[in-house]
Amino acid sequence: MADDERFTEEEVGLILSRAAAAQAGRSMTLAELESAATEAGIDGALVRRAATEVRLQPDTPPARNPGIFGPTLLVYERRIEGRVDARAWEDLVSEIKRRTKAEGGVEQLGKELVWAARRRNGTGRELQVVVTPRRTHTLIRVEERTGGLAGGIYGGIMGGLLPVGLAWVIPVCIAALGVPVLIPFVIALWVYATYLFSRTIYRGALAPRQMELESLANGVAETCREFATLPADLPCGGT
Repeated sequence: MADDERFTEEEVGLILSRAAAAQAGRSMTLAELESAATEAGIDGALVRRAATEVRLQPDTPPARNPGIFGPTLLVYERRIEGRVDARAWEDLVSEIKRRTKAEGGVEQLGKELVWAARRRNGTGRELQVVVTPRRTHTLIRVEERTGGLAGGIYGGIMGGLLPVGLAWVIPVCIAALGVPVLIPFVIALWVYATYLFSRTIYRGALAPRQMELESLANGVAETCREFATLPADLPCGGT
């Protein structure tokens, strides 16, 4: 094959993918990846950004409990290599406050960091961030219970629309249509339509929170990575 042979964009992607697969038999440092990419004509900054995105991918998908009314528990977990200690707590708290709109504070500060926002008098959010160092890695868990939000939306919409529906369903079925036998079916249809409308509104209200929580988990993970001590650097007696 001639050295000056030109390949299409699709062929370039396939060639690089196969080369990467062949290289995957051994581990590489970020510096080695950047050097190899530079030799291949790929911007090293793009490799560094891609490496960051890969490391920030959750070990498990966001945990939710859908239920009949939609998810009422949102969980985002991250795991980073290396262990953080109390030196990172102040920066982690600052990062949490910067990325969340909830009013909260530190509930536990010691072997692990627990920051939480609690509902008070029926308002606010149930949000918690837990950073747990292990010997070789650090676990981050961000979770929010959204039952209060669900109750407010479903209670407000269904509590307001159901009486309105009943007020016109019975007169329409009896007076206008002259078929009172349809009353149970129309009422059931109205209840179901009201439920679907409430669920749609609730899911729309959850979307920005899900984005916020994922961003929060990523931000906390990045801050932890800045302070993490890799296993090789740990003292022999550490736990």
